[in-house]
Amino acid sequence: MSIDDLAKVEIKIASVTAKPIQAQPAVVSVVTAKDIQESGAHDLKDILQQIPGFSFGLDVYSQVGPGFRGLWAYEGKIQLQVDGIEMNDGIYGNLFPLDHYAATNIKQVDLIRGPGSASYGGTAELAVISITTKGAEQNGGSISDRLVIQPGQIGNFAAGNFGYQVDKDWRISASFSFGDTARTTGTFVGLDGTELPLKSVSSEHPMELNFGVGWKGLDLRVYYDRYHVQDPTFSGYAPFPVAPNTFANDILAGMARYELQASETVTVTPKVTYKTEKPWNLTGKGNNFLLEYNRLDLDLPVTVRFTDASSAVAGVRLYREYAKSIDTSALEGGSDALTHFDGSDHVRYNDWAAYTQYDLDTKWVNVTLGGRYEHHDYSGGSFVPRVGLVKAWDKFHVKALFNEAFRTPNVEVIQERMDPGKKVLNESTTGYELEAGYQASGNLSWVSNLYLMRIKNLIGWSGTGYDNGAPMSTVGFESQVRYVTAAVTATAGYAYSRAREQGVDYYSAAPTLSHANLGMPSHQFMLSATWHLRKTLDWNFSGTYLGRRGAYFYPYVDAPGILKPEALLNTYLEYRWGNYSLGVGVRNLFNETEWIAQSYNGGSGALPLAGRSCFVQAGSKF
Repeated sequence: MSIDDLAKVEIKIASVTAKPIQAQPAVVSVVTAKDIQESGAHDLKDILQQIPGFSFGLDVYSQVGPGFRGLWAYEGKIQLQVDGIEMNDGIYGNLFPLDHYAATNIKQVDLIRGPGSASYGGTAELAVISITTKGAEQNGGSISDRLVIQPGQIGNFAAGNFGYQVDKDWRISASFSFGDTARTTGTFVGLDGTELPLKSVSSEHPMELNFGVGWKGLDLRVYYDRYHVQDPTFSGYAPFPVAPNTFANDILAGMARYELQASETVTVTPKVTYKTEKPWNLTGKGNNFLLEYNRLDLDLPVTVRFTDASSAVAGVRLYREYAKSIDTSALEGGSDALTHFDGSDHVRYNDWAAYTQYDLDTKWVNVTLGGRYEHHDYSGGSFVPRVGLVKAWDKFHVKALFNEAFRTPNVEVIQERMDPGKKVLNESTTGYELEAGYQASGNLSWVSNLYLMRIKNLIGWSGTGYDNGAPMSTVGFESQVRYVTAAVTATAGYAYSRAREQGVDYYSAAPTLSHANLGMPSHQFMLSATWHLRKTLDWNFSGTYLGRRGAYFYPYVDAPGILKPEALLNTYLEYRWGNYSLGVGVRNLFNETEWIAQSYNGGSGALPLAGRSCFVQAGSKF
């Protein structure tokens, strides 16, 4: 997209009605299908690595999750939606971006880089990621296959999608993906120095099936997501299992949404979502952890457009969640599934919320006022307001934003609380953000922002269970520059974060790095540049630089050590003819060790992801 075209893209991830990115009352990023295609991105992690503020940390069973603005955000602090369906797992609130969510099936990714609970609820505390897959607008489809070549092993990842506007009223779409790839070819080292070679024993087997049908204002969707990982690291410390454990996170979701135009100015959009999950299911010799989770979600927003310059939305949302324990022997010390949930094998919680937002555009400034009150059976109620002031001129814009947000403790967080006689309270966040952007020409634009993020009652694992901790906060600066000509498309970004309060030692790298939290870099650079060598030939270089990070790794056991800076460079060359394409690429060109470290003191060493790999990607449109 040209700079002018991108400036005209209208979304409504943070506004009541669709508005351009620079007019959104939030710090917002948009990644298009063209951006994804040119970079050769494989999964959601590849996409997020090019967005300022996102970094990655390690959880148990070698799971990789996101950090954001110097804070560990993997556990219930970032909401992920795919085609309007929330994909965070039900028992911890986690999301899994590595080798997950096929990039070639994505039409667009919209992101709120900041608190979003006022609009999206208790898993949108720090950020919101909304994926829209390719659909009926294609009137066709595509299929692709990626062959990944690593030392001593070959992986494969296939994806496809199609969509048609059958007539004026009917539309249909579907997509699929499945893979068998290596998670890493390196050697894991426990904090006691025990080495565990992971070549050929650490692998991923994701699969997605997504089907949608629409008629006029009605949209129906069924989505199946199977995310399976085989890995022997278990909790990250010896003795390691003889055979790899299987980690499985399976979600089957159905959604019905109807946009009812009640009048010229009033739109009612009821949505019903039902999810049944087998989250965090672990199987391995003597290490089973099997739960079932179901959730029914009802959302009823009413949008009123008073004038072209003012609009509002108000709504209610209710959900009911149910979890049942099947086998819980993998928990530390083991537990009886029949009494896992405070003496029962199941638990139920209800949650209801009321929310509103008013957008007013004036000659002097655009004003957004909003808020949400949400009440959960266990943790009680939270009220979070939001205020946005935005002014956009022809080429220049500024934003001043204030948001409060919260995180509701998830089912297993409540169950695994440190003190059974004490409640885990809602976590709360306050965010202050300032943004300025300028379109210098039709070829060049930049946008930068300052922020302060402060979490109170932080819900964290403390070695024996979950509890609320002292405040943690970060301050920082983020910037992106975009340059587009007929010959070159380039985006460069920088993110800086500094820990301001580190009230929970479990997450702090001090005194090793007094200004950073564990596993989180203070400095990040990202770059993606594509040379359009011919109309049918593109050559991309993309890369990420991570500054020093404090982490526990052998022999740094009693106090964190420092992981040296990493420069990860990728290149991708794609040729297209007719409806076909063929691309070749190299990931991690310099074979740099990409360390993923625990962002809390959980007793695990850092995980080395796969080193240099080559891939060939063939695609066809129809």
